[in-house]
Amino acid sequence: MKTIIRSIDRTITAEEIIPLLNKYGMLSRLAYEDIIDRTIAQIECTPQEIAIASGLWQHQQNKSKTSSVNKEEF
Repeated sequence: MKTIIRSIDRTITAEEIIPLLNKYGMLSRLAYEDIIDRTIAQIECTPQEIAIASGLWQHQQNKSKTSSVNKEEF
């Protein structure tokens, strides 16, 4: 049995991981994410496209942080 995850009081083996993901409703999400990862891995971006996407992502993150701060004020 190969250890996949070890915490303070639990070790999860390779044989246990798929049933646990399924039990907690995470198996379908894992499959979805894997499909997305394999699909976007084939897409090549220019340095300019990467810079634009990074800027948009940072803007969105800053907007989210500001929104969270405003909610906490109330």
